[in-house]
Amino acid sequence: METTQPIRDLQEIPISQIEPDPNQPRKDLDLPRLVSSIREFGLYKPITVRPNGDNFIIIVGERRFRGCKELNHETIAAFIDESGVDPAITRMVLDTHGKDYKAVEEAELYWSVQQAHGFSNQQLAEWSDKSKSHISGILKLAALSDADKEKVRRAELSTRDAIKIAQKSQKERDAEFRRLAAPPKKAAATKPLKAPAKNKKTVGDQTREIERLKKDLPVVKIPDQDTRTEVRNGVSVFNYRGFVTLRFGPETDFREQVFEALSPILGVRFEFDES
Repeated sequence: METTQPIRDLQEIPISQIEPDPNQPRKDLDLPRLVSSIREFGLYKPITVRPNGDNFIIIVGERRFRGCKELNHETIAAFIDESGVDPAITRMVLDTHGKDYKAVEEAELYWSVQQAHGFSNQQLAEWSDKSKSHISGILKLAALSDADKEKVRRAELSTRDAIKIAQKSQKERDAEFRRLAAPPKKAAATKPLKAPAKNKKTVGDQTREIERLKKDLPVVKIPDQDTRTEVRNGVSVFNYRGFVTLRFGPETDFREQVFEALSPILGVRFEFDES
């Protein structure tokens, strides 16, 4: 960018001599995070100002200026721009690459430069180091009505999404704004799953069920005389002088189940010592 005079070196300027620019396009100057950062780490980037009599007007860095002022700093690091270039152009070149520059504010800045200097979209793209398609889109956003711009601000859209809306017809824009303003839909309430009904059986039902199952089991007859009868592999029944004994082989794994079934009948609980 050619200038009539170079920007002066960095200087410390009393905050009392600095004034905000009344034509500053940025409206959202939320400060808490910036103030916290300045308090902890100091000012990481100087502001840029231009002379105005004995004082100075901010070109770039109003949030940083307000943050330092809130922290009661007496001075602030600043570059003094005496180039004579329209502050809006300087702001466009230096400030619109910031991540927190809002879509509508950026659009109004480009529009003001184009109106003041008659720049073509291509010239704006070259000065701002943005693509021509970005400039075309952002100027469509600048051309929206004030009411629609306010809707874009309230929706807190990214620049890309705001441009997409600006490129729609008015009818489509209105529909999109209604969608954005509508409260989020509540997820449909799901009916709690019902646990399957338990099959409540009476003692009589259980007894009949056992009798039915017993009928389906193979029969093993145990003689009255002293005998050893193989019930199944690894399990034998000994009938000796009126005493009946169950013997389990080492390979069986249902010994505990048998005694567990006997527990309610005998009124005791069995525990096996595996030591």
